[in-house]
Amino acid sequence: MVQLQVGTDWGVFRAFFMPMFRERTFPDDDARFRGALPIADDAVYQSDAEEHHPDLALRWSGTFGGFDVGVSHFRGTSREPRLVATDTGSRTELVPTYDLIDQTGVDVQYTTGAWLWKFEGIGRAGQGDYFLASVAGFEHTLYQVAETDADLGLLLEYLYDGRAENGDAPFTPFQNDVFVGARLTLNDEDDTTFLAGAITDVEDRSVTLSLEASRRVGNDLKVELEARLFPDIEPENTLYGVRRDNVITLRLSRFF
Repeated sequence: MVQLQVGTDWGVFRAFFMPMFRERTFPDDDARFRGALPIADDAVYQSDAEEHHPDLALRWSGTFGGFDVGVSHFRGTSREPRLVATDTGSRTELVPTYDLIDQTGVDVQYTTGAWLWKFEGIGRAGQGDYFLASVAGFEHTLYQVAETDADLGLLLEYLYDGRAENGDAPFTPFQNDVFVGARLTLNDEDDTTFLAGAITDVEDRSVTLSLEASRRVGNDLKVELEARLFPDIEPENTLYGVRRDNVITLRLSRFF
């Protein structure tokens, strides 16, 4: 990738040229998260140049008072492939299919006191009908909770995606969902943090849970905990195929 960045009085302009592409890595047949069908090793590209198609991204960002604003555009191979069911003769596999797309995005954050108001939205063409997707919400921070050094952030977001469920775009389980969460930062010398949240489907009431926690141990170790749980997934929900893939990961990292 080659990046060019220019700062001006009107904001920061960035251009990204990507002459090569790396395919997304998917879980193996016996790994989490996996659905009912295996994912093929070989991918299919819309472009005859395959992974060598030249991709271009442009972005402008600026700050105005309490607002941080960004506008971007991407043209090239989608980093989000469609998974197309294909009969190989011996079994049916999901083949990753990478389309050429044009995607325009806008992100806005407004900061006022202990409040952060956020919006991110995109419009994409090239995978069936043109569609819009967005996420909007806020984070409110309570400082020095219970007269301690800890800060508690309360999060609420709404997720919308307008792609057709049976169209030519990659599927997404978050077309009409609400996220509620909390972030606890102890502000101690070991940088201890916790983030917990739940996503609820507005239409079928399916629920997914997540938990992330991390803490440094001494000068060169860090311990992290991650959990993804699916306590209540309805059969019509796109996550139904991974409803039994509850997973808890404990990771210890050493830095040199």
